[in-house]
Amino acid sequence: MALYKAKAEELRGALSTAVEPVFVAQITLIKDAALESFKRGMINEQDSGEAATAATAAFDSAAKTSVPPSTSWSVKAERESLVGVMQAIGAQAKKAATASRQAQQQLSTAMQFLQMLQQQMQAMQAQYTGGQGGKWNLGAAYRPPDTNINLSGSYNQGRTNLQISMVPDEGAALLGPNGFTNGVGPANLGLSFNINM
Repeated sequence: MALYKAKAEELRGALSTAVEPVFVAQITLIKDAALESFKRGMINEQDSGEAATAATAAFDSAAKTSVPPSTSWSVKAERESLVGVMQAIGAQAKKAATASRQAQQQLSTAMQFLQMLQQQMQAMQAQYTGGQGGKWNLGAAYRPPDTNINLSGSYNQGRTNLQISMVPDEGAALLGPNGFTNGVGPANLGLSFNINM
């Protein structure tokens, strides 16, 4: 009987030695599955603490059923490794969320500042262009006799514009059957005068 017990113990040891690599691979797969579950929770904007708790519970449940009762094998190291990885990922996610919030706040502040500047510029432009009376705008045009040359000039808000163009006489019908005259007539001279009140 003692011989049978010794052989059974020897056989149990040999079997444990043969199965241990499979056990290690199984625990690694369980750990990877728990880590993927944690990552999915983070992607779905779940709280990192809740996602880590759920992943740890899933690991504990699966690992407990994988440990043979007659062995002294432990999953403590793999569990600690899983918890450490999840804590590192959670810390990085919190840093990224904080940085994102700060960037949004800075962008919002910059947009408010730009809107304020735009309102100030519009107010200044309105004051400069429409709010002040006494702005003079002046324009004149002249067509020398017997030519297609049209000379025009304008003065508008401190800017002077001179223009020379060659256009046919639109008012030739006003001059009668003899065509161009040697004097200044309605087809030779145009004048405009504007006062901005």
